[in-house]
Amino acid sequence: MLETQGVAPEDRAAHALDIDPDMVGALRDASRRRRVMRGEVLIEEGTKADALYFVVSGRFTVMSGDTPIAEIGSGEPIGEIAFFGGGTRSASVVAARAGDVLELSREDYDAVVARVPQLSTAVIAALARRLRRSLPNAAQLRPRPAHVIGVVPGGPAPLDADALRPLLDALGASGARILTNPDALGEVGSIADLALHDKEGRQFVAVCPDPALAPAWADHVFQHCDTMVVVLDRRVGQHAPSSTLERRIEEGVLKQNVHLVLLRDAGAPTAGSAAWLDGRSFGLHHHMEAGSEKDAARIARFLNGQALGVVFGGGGAFGTAHLAMLKALGEVGIEIDMVGGTSVGAAMGGAFCMGLSMDEVIDRFVEMFVTSGAAKKYTLPFWSIVDHTHFDAQLKHHYGAALMAEDLPINFYALATSLSRNAPVLLQRGPLWKLVRASSAIPAIFPPMVMDDGEVFVDGGLLDNVPVEPMRDLKAGPNLVLRLEPKPDWRVHTDYEKLPGRGGAIRRAFMGRKSAVRFPGIASILTRSMVVNSERLQANVDKAGDVFIDLPRINGMGFMQWHKGRALFDKTYAQTVERLDGLTGTYQGVDLLRALATADRA
Repeated sequence: MLETQGVAPEDRAAHALDIDPDMVGALRDASRRRRVMRGEVLIEEGTKADALYFVVSGRFTVMSGDTPIAEIGSGEPIGEIAFFGGGTRSASVVAARAGDVLELSREDYDAVVARVPQLSTAVIAALARRLRRSLPNAAQLRPRPAHVIGVVPGGPAPLDADALRPLLDALGASGARILTNPDALGEVGSIADLALHDKEGRQFVAVCPDPALAPAWADHVFQHCDTMVVVLDRRVGQHAPSSTLERRIEEGVLKQNVHLVLLRDAGAPTAGSAAWLDGRSFGLHHHMEAGSEKDAARIARFLNGQALGVVFGGGGAFGTAHLAMLKALGEVGIEIDMVGGTSVGAAMGGAFCMGLSMDEVIDRFVEMFVTSGAAKKYTLPFWSIVDHTHFDAQLKHHYGAALMAEDLPINFYALATSLSRNAPVLLQRGPLWKLVRASSAIPAIFPPMVMDDGEVFVDGGLLDNVPVEPMRDLKAGPNLVLRLEPKPDWRVHTDYEKLPGRGGAIRRAFMGRKSAVRFPGIASILTRSMVVNSERLQANVDKAGDVFIDLPRINGMGFMQWHKGRALFDKTYAQTVERLDGLTGTYQGVDLLRALATADRA
C-alpha cells in the first residue's frame, strides 16, 4: 500500500504523468512494489525490456557506460523508452539512494491500460518529455543542490562534533533538518520516507559520528543519502587511508556528489593536502578550520547550490580589470567561493585564491611585467620569442615554487590546451605556478609547458577563452563571468606592398632601423589569432542564468602593454564603485551582480 500521509506518492506520480490521482490507484494495484538499495542496478544496458517501473521514492541515475546522463525522481517512469520501442535497454539505471519502485510486467501493463486507457497516453507523454531532456549526445549530468546529505568521517577517526558544529549550524540555518542518530527518525522507517513526506521540501542532513560504533546507522546513511560529505580530520596524523565506508561511497555514489572536508586546527597551514586527496574519489574538496563559521558557511553554500563561482577570461594586460572588479565587489560584501580562468585569467584567479588583496595582486603584476620585464626578455626563436627562464623565475617568486593548487583556501582551476590530447584540460592540482604557466603559454611567444608526465600544454584561450562550462560541471549555483567588452573589427591601414623582406627585418633587428611601414608584430598577430575560435564560441554561449559582465578597455592599450595595466585597474574600479553606489541600497548578493550587469549594458 502506498503511503498517504504528507505528500503522497500518488500525487507525485499524478503530477509527473499529468493524470488524475485516482488513476494511479489502478497502476498501483496492478504492479509489484520493490525496494531497491543504493548502488543496485535496476536496469542493465543491453538487457531485454520486459518491465516498466515507476519511482515511489528515492532517486535513480541513468548511466551511459560510465557517464551519468540523467536523474529520475519520485513519480517518474523508468525504462519506458525500450519498453514501448522494443529491443534492448539503451542505458543502465542505478539507485542513487535507497528507494521503492512499482514494477509492471508487459502483461500487467496491458491489463491496466485496458481498464484505464488514459494511462497509456500519459506514459507516452512522459516519454516524450524524457526524450526532449535526454538527447543521444547528452552532456554529463551536472551537480545540483543536495537534498539528502550524509556527513561521515573519513579514515579511522570519528567526527569531532565541536569542530564540525558550525557546518551543521550553517546547514540548519538554511532550513535543513539535522539527524544525528536513528532515534531522530521516530516512527518513520527511513530518511528517504522523511524526505518523501516533507511538505516543505527541506534538506535533510544525516550525521554518523562513528561508523565503527553504529554500523547499522552508517549503512542507513549510506543507503539513503544522495550527497556525501566525508570529513578528513588532518589533526590526527599525516594522512589516513580510506575506510570501508569510504570505499563503499566511492563505489556507490556519483563522484560529483562527494565532498571532502579537510579539517585542521585554527591557524594551521593547508599545505600537504595531496597526501589526503590521493587515492580518494570526490567532486570537490574544501578546507575548514575547526570551529570556523566562515569556512562552514562557504561549504554549506556548495551543498545548497548557492556557491558563487567567478570565471576570469583571458586577455593579457587587460586582465587587470578583473582585479578591479573583485576589489569593488569585495567592498560591498560579495563572497566568492570558487574561481576558474584561462590564460591571464588563470594568473589573476590563482593570485586571488592565495588570499591576497587585489591591491597586492596588481602590485605584484606591475613588478613582474613592468619592473622586471618578465615578458620582454627576448631570445633566439628556436622554441619561443620570449626567454621563458626569466618568466618562469618570476612566476615561482610571486606564486611560490612549492605552493600547490589543492592547498589554496578557495577552490581553483586553470584551463589549458593540451597538445597531447588535442583538447581543453582542467588543471586543479599541482604547483600553482605550473598551472598558471600552462594556461598562459601563448604559442610561439612562450614555449609550451611540459608537465612531469610528458603532457604538453599551451594557452587555454586557444579553445576556450572564458571557461564557464567547466565551472558549471563542477558545482551547482550562480556564476559571475568576467570577460573583455567586444572589440571593433581589427583593421590595419598600411601599404602591404612596402612591407620589408628579410633584409629589412635583419636591419631592424641588428641595426635598430625602424621600418617606414606600420605593421602588426608577431606578438599582436599571435594573440589576436589565438582567440578567434574562442570569441566565436562565446558569441553563442548559453548564459543559463549566470551573470556576464564585459570589462572596459583603454583606447590604444595593447594585449601586452602591462605598463597601462594599473591605469585600467583604476578606471575599472572607479566605474564599478560608481555603479554599485546606486544599487547597494536595493540589491544584495547575486541580485546585486545581475543589477550591475544590467547597469553595465545601459
